[in-house]
Amino acid sequence: MQKLKNTHHKKIITVLVLCVCTLFFAVPKEPLKSENFFVLSLQNSIYPVQAIKNKLSKKLDSTWASYINLVDVAKENKTLKKQISDLKKVQIINTEEVKELQQLRLLTQTQKNFTHQSTITDVVEFNRNLNYSYLRIRGGKSRDFKVGMPVVHPNGAIGKIIRVGSLFSDVQTISNINFKTHAMIQRTRQKGIVSVNEHSRMVFSIEEQIPVKIGDTIVSSGEIAGFPKGTPIGQVVKVSYDNSLLSQIIEIKGFVTPETTERVMVIHNRNQNFDLFSELGEK
Repeated sequence: MQKLKNTHHKKIITVLVLCVCTLFFAVPKEPLKSENFFVLSLQNSIYPVQAIKNKLSKKLDSTWASYINLVDVAKENKTLKKQISDLKKVQIINTEEVKELQQLRLLTQTQKNFTHQSTITDVVEFNRNLNYSYLRIRGGKSRDFKVGMPVVHPNGAIGKIIRVGSLFSDVQTISNINFKTHAMIQRTRQKGIVSVNEHSRMVFSIEEQIPVKIGDTIVSSGEIAGFPKGTPIGQVVKVSYDNSLLSQIIEIKGFVTPETTERVMVIHNRNQNFDLFSELGEK
């Protein structure tokens, strides 16, 4: 019992000492005005401890304030990053909408240049199976689409419809190995056939040697395969000769990239010679 009392007494004394020390260091003190040696010694021993305590207290306050600021900055950065991400998404959507509106405006303007009825429609997918590339477009019998109708873009020829369903149609593109159309060099009016050779290159073929230059524009002649006269097809990028040095190999590059096209225009003009050209293309 006596031991328990002693233990309690020690605890109480310890607590009282800590409280007195805390109160002593927490209360601002003025220098002691005394010449007593004991008092001066006590003062000299207390002041360094108090100075260290004040510095530590300020340091802790500064560190805590910096931590709070960093936490707030991190929250602000997270919020700003989310806002920037949302703005980028909106910007991408707006950019795509602007592109679609510009493309639609160009198609509408191009539509006015044709005497035949035409229909603007969306591209559903692009399919490339080796050299047999085609577009699938929205619209078929329900929109009066027929096999042989030319499909164009404001920049030039896309291809011709080869299959018609109820709601969708397939378009043989100008990069398809079976594609053929009658065309001419815009500068000289020399006529020939545009096709795709065994090396998957689009070429302009003619039975005689002609003066042709790199950069010459190849356009539709308007005579066979239904494309309106003057429809841009491609540009001459290379002129070479075969092994006999008799025949020219005129390579051209199309003005339109079918795989990146989103909207096209179907011209309701089915040239009667299309069947003949389709048979030639399949041989």
